[in-house]
Amino acid sequence: MRRVTHPPRPDWARRMEEELGFVFHSPDGTVYWDETAHWAFTEDEIDRIEDAADAFHALAIRAADRAVSQNRLAELGIPGYAVAAVADSWRRFREGDPLEAPVYGRLDIAWTGDG
Repeated sequence: MRRVTHPPRPDWARRMEEELGFVFHSPDGTVYWDETAHWAFTEDEIDRIEDAADAFHALAIRAADRAVSQNRLAELGIPGYAVAAVADSWRRFREGDPLEAPVYGRLDIAWTGDG
């Protein structure tokens, strides 16, 4: 992988907000989204990252299954009033209900490119 530096794209903040709905690029005036560089990856590096992401996703699904089946949702910060609804939604998702896809989240990871 290599880091490629460049000037920010013209009118990037407005475009992020209007075209993508990405309105949290500068929370409290602190720029979160860095427009001065991007990363370039080889196809092999992308494959390795996707494989790792798939493995992590599988672990997350297993952890959610365990949290629901062992009634441990409170340990994940799910408030008591929502436990039954979350467990029911998870059950419907596991039974194949396409309207019950898991809520997405975000995890930032670091990679050196060599392990």
